[in-house]
Amino acid sequence: MKYSLVPLNYRKSIMNIELLLKKLSVISLESFNVNTENLVISDKILNNIRLHIGKLVIKDVALLDYLDIVIPSVDLNNLDGDAMKKLSVNVSAMEFNLSVDFLNRIISDKEILSLPDIVEEVHLEVLNNKLHVTGKAKKVITVPFRCDVALNVLPNGREIKLTIENIQVFKFLPVSWLFNLLADSLLKIKFIKHVDKYFLIDTVKMLPLPVDIKFRGIEMDSKSKLITVLV
Repeated sequence: MKYSLVPLNYRKSIMNIELLLKKLSVISLESFNVNTENLVISDKILNNIRLHIGKLVIKDVALLDYLDIVIPSVDLNNLDGDAMKKLSVNVSAMEFNLSVDFLNRIISDKEILSLPDIVEEVHLEVLNNKLHVTGKAKKVITVPFRCDVALNVLPNGREIKLTIENIQVFKFLPVSWLFNLLADSLLKIKFIKHVDKYFLIDTVKMLPLPVDIKFRGIEMDSKSKLITVLV
């Protein structure tokens, strides 16, 4: 037997929530529905929950075109922190567009994001389907730099290859000097490791909850200044 949980099929920006992130944006939710099968009300257990979200707009930040989530089971009697970590979630489809302008606002605000002391004045742009990064690196002296960052999803869909390309620094400094500085910063992040001349982002370790998600691709558009993540 199949049940439907209220609310079902809400339309047209029914939900407006201020983000805690310095009241930066408003979330507008166009559609929302939850379906479940084999609902056991007496034991407060929900099985086979399917959640679809369409046109989730975060003003000036991001646009989620669609998101389909399947949750095999939720025990409402046991929703503490440990239980949430064991929760099995499968994301079957998603298209997420993130604003580069928003990323620059985050990077420039030290109260929100604390960058390593060795880099400052970092700015991002999208050029030729890559992130063009400019900034200043500090060691003994402060040196302006620029480089390109390419992000490519590997065939397994769970790892993202990050490559630093076209590094430019002052002529009297070797490119390896800046690469090593950037590498040291990246390797402090627990879900990034160094392999040969590139880095691997482990998306399983990156996500706060155990989510079964396979990425199809990452696209960047210089005109719209959007980074699109496809699942």
